[in-house]
Amino acid sequence: MKVLHVVHQLGVGGTEKTAVLFCKYLKKLGVEVSIYSFKGGPRVDEATRYGVPVHIGDPFDLADYCTANKFDVLHLHRGGWAEEWWRHFTLMYDAPDINVFETNIFGDADRTTSGSFIDRHLFVSDYIQNWYEVATVGDFAPNHQSKLGRVFNPVELQPDTFDSSAARLGFRMLCGVPEDAFVVGRIGRADNHDGISVKALKYLWENGQNVWLVSLCPTEQMVRDLENEPRAVLVRDPIIDSMDLHDFYAAVDGMLHDRCDGETFGCGIAEAMAHGKPTVSHLSVKYQGQLETLGDPEAARKTIGHGHEDLRITEGIKEVLGGYVVNNGDWLSYSDCILGLKDVSEARASSMKRWVRDRYEASMIAEQLKREYDGCC
Repeated sequence: MKVLHVVHQLGVGGTEKTAVLFCKYLKKLGVEVSIYSFKGGPRVDEATRYGVPVHIGDPFDLADYCTANKFDVLHLHRGGWAEEWWRHFTLMYDAPDINVFETNIFGDADRTTSGSFIDRHLFVSDYIQNWYEVATVGDFAPNHQSKLGRVFNPVELQPDTFDSSAARLGFRMLCGVPEDAFVVGRIGRADNHDGISVKALKYLWENGQNVWLVSLCPTEQMVRDLENEPRAVLVRDPIIDSMDLHDFYAAVDGMLHDRCDGETFGCGIAEAMAHGKPTVSHLSVKYQGQLETLGDPEAARKTIGHGHEDLRITEGIKEVLGGYVVNNGDWLSYSDCILGLKDVSEARASSMKRWVRDRYEASMIAEQLKREYDGCC
């Protein structure tokens, strides 16, 4: 089976990481995989290390590329909405039948004729699939429902042979963090959605709390806010290698999630839980898929189509398997939750690891995706 994954770019976001991990583990299952990306990025080298060919090309050349290479499956990673390059593909593609899959990240719908070219719409969480179904009621023929499915984003687990204690010490030494410090981590791409976590940390520092932050790929706003704070370690270069990420998670005691429009999945949250590390999160103004990943899927189902105004946590803090959730903008409760990360038990950490292993483990997800391909080819 010959499969091409298509992404807009190969940067450090969850979508790009998911595409590369799909290819890494599908290749282990004997699938001939490659990637077509409209732009480059640090994950080009990562994919190459896994033996996955990467072609950087113009989106409007995709039809010619597929015609020349005769793929069995074309797998798009996109937001779901209509895009001109995809319309162009559907008009220009001239080869034997190709099975088209779409990982729909944001639950939007392509209601144009080019949207009907897609054979299977896959969603990254139950939450965002439900969102899509609610938003498209009555928009498509009855058989459209049969085209929908859910394939979670894959998460790589910490190897059994991994020495967490040595990694914790080594990464802290590298960052200049005291061995006995209480450390919270943050992973975020370069958008400016920070706010609640920075306000909470500043409050804790002003009140004498010895909390350290290690932030990977901090936003520009976070850099401006914290570049002069000695207990904030801002690692601006992306960490791509999975072993380096295992070191990072070993070094921190918990994670901070801060994204005003929320998540449809939340790769960083799932990765933290895979390492037994809890996360402080918050309700958002749009997507609430982070609740499902944190271990509260029922709450996520209740939030379809709603922003945070309809979902106030009356007690201020909600405790879930993967950590804590507060109301959007409530930085004071968020600061209390940061301190609460110190009290997470080993039993709860083990439950988090088990939750991720049973739902999101990368090789298991790749096998599910291959079954999806097999069902169409």
